[in-house]
Amino acid sequence: MSNEANPPDDGSQDGHSRRAVLQRSVGGFAFAGFGTVRMMTAGDHDGPGTITEPTTVDESGRYVLESDLSAAGEGIEIAASDVTIDGRGHRLEGDGRRSGIRVRDGARGVTVESLTVRNFRLGVDVGWDSSLTLSSVTIEGNAADGVGSDGRAEIACKGSTIRENAGNGVHVYDGRVSIRDCEIRGNAGRALDTAGSGARATAVVEGSVAAGNGGGVLLPVTAGSGVERTLIEANDGPGIETAPVDPASVAGDEETGRGATHVGRSPIESNGGPHLETAPADGPQLDEPVPVRRCDVRDNAGAGIEHTDGFLEVRGCTLAGNEVGYRVRAGDEFEGVLRHNVIEGNEEGGAVADRASYLNPIDATCNWWGDETGPTHRDNPLEDPGGQPVSDRVAFLPWSADRPGDAGRGKESDGADGSDQTEVSDGTEVSDGTEVSAGSCVGGLETDDSPGLEPGGGGVGYVATKSYRRIVGADPYGAGCWDGTFYVTDPSDIERNGFDDPGAILVGEDGRLADGHVIRAAADATPVTLPTWGGERGDCESVLFVELNQSLSVDRAYRIAAVHDPEPYQAGVDTGGFAGTLDDVVRVTFEPAESDASIDGAAPLR
Repeated sequence: MSNEANPPDDGSQDGHSRRAVLQRSVGGFAFAGFGTVRMMTAGDHDGPGTITEPTTVDESGRYVLESDLSAAGEGIEIAASDVTIDGRGHRLEGDGRRSGIRVRDGARGVTVESLTVRNFRLGVDVGWDSSLTLSSVTIEGNAADGVGSDGRAEIACKGSTIRENAGNGVHVYDGRVSIRDCEIRGNAGRALDTAGSGARATAVVEGSVAAGNGGGVLLPVTAGSGVERTLIEANDGPGIETAPVDPASVAGDEETGRGATHVGRSPIESNGGPHLETAPADGPQLDEPVPVRRCDVRDNAGAGIEHTDGFLEVRGCTLAGNEVGYRVRAGDEFEGVLRHNVIEGNEEGGAVADRASYLNPIDATCNWWGDETGPTHRDNPLEDPGGQPVSDRVAFLPWSADRPGDAGRGKESDGADGSDQTEVSDGTEVSDGTEVSAGSCVGGLETDDSPGLEPGGGGVGYVATKSYRRIVGADPYGAGCWDGTFYVTDPSDIERNGFDDPGAILVGEDGRLADGHVIRAAADATPVTLPTWGGERGDCESVLFVELNQSLSVDRAYRIAAVHDPEPYQAGVDTGGFAGTLDDVVRVTFEPAESDASIDGAAPLR
């Protein structure tokens, strides 16, 4: 441990006035008297060893406290493996220095149970390559972290309380930590800190409480990490932040070293800053989504969910009463999915991308936005919508036209086979032991009962002038494969062949993004192999650029109904994709062709 965690025994407590406050908040304690540290082995006694004073345990075995103890400096130091310390409900009290329990490097299989550790510098110090289980332990009123380790360690907390420490509740840098059925309250730092940038820990939090701390849970985005059935509320900082990791140290994909982090069924409320926060932009990208399931994210002073990097998927949650429900502050390499959530009553909007030029849109369909008329945005096809405002780059069509009554934590109901799963009405299963209804995901689409966009009804798009002329038969040198119609290609039917995606172009005076979609002349000409030029079929394929929240279907026949201006809309257009820079594009209106020209089973593109 560093000197910050364990300062020299010079008696000085300058700069640690918080500790005195915490000591007063915990309550007084009559010292039983100071003892000298001595070595203890199991051979000193028949049966369990008895600890009567500050001690170094250097032999495996079981040791018990028969009374409260006090220490000047170190409390109990454990230098052997397979050691159990049974406090029998007693207290180990310090003088603000050193560690209450110190597990030396390499000591494994150590258990501390039924003990209160308080008023040390560091409550519990776990050494490199050590393993410790805390069971029915209270760690309180220490001048730094409650539990801390700066090296590779395995720490398990079960049925314990870590409270009112002047540092973090639990701080780990490397190794594995599991927190089950524990309460972490009133600590000046985070409830769980996995050391920020470069952390390589794996963390699991289940059935626990993290409340009233200076920060919530800093969760590493490593395979096997997760939060489930946990109350996280009234923390000064974000409720949950995902920490960047060193890809070389993460188990899982051998090439990328990436794994997924699970956040499940956790009420996360009343935090003083952004509530769920992912890793800073310099963190590793994720190949698998970080799922957030059945969470109540309420009344946070910042964003309910602050997404700063990686792949985040939020389903069946309630995001309400926050500054913003969900906010993206990430680089271009991110992906965000919001589905089947209740998003309402947030002060500055339901879903916000902090810049309009993100290449990846936020996939936010089938959510309830606080009103049956859907979110407030210029692309909403209904007049005067009453739902939460959303920014550009939020794909919200269609939305849930009625409020799901069971979003958030919901009720627990095991599957018939005993497995814990969630099933939403679209067939999605979530392993968190509850059921989620998706609501009626038809908002914004034309139905018998409400106006809106015709499903797959087309809209306004942008296409290269050369492609436009070929599609409508105005190019005498065309390939002859276009008959006035085109088909939007499902991304899964595109063979990239080493090329980039279709990219996007900026349109409108405010520079909105219109995303590229590969189109083709023939219904059955799939898969499409990039690039869409040259070769046997290249002249029969192109790219259509369309803004978000237009009703577009893959594998459906469309025709160009009108060109808005025969002159190019833009010249020298950089797509940022495989097509590179186009000479010029025109703005067109497209609509479904005759029904008999469509492929059976055309599916919505988004």
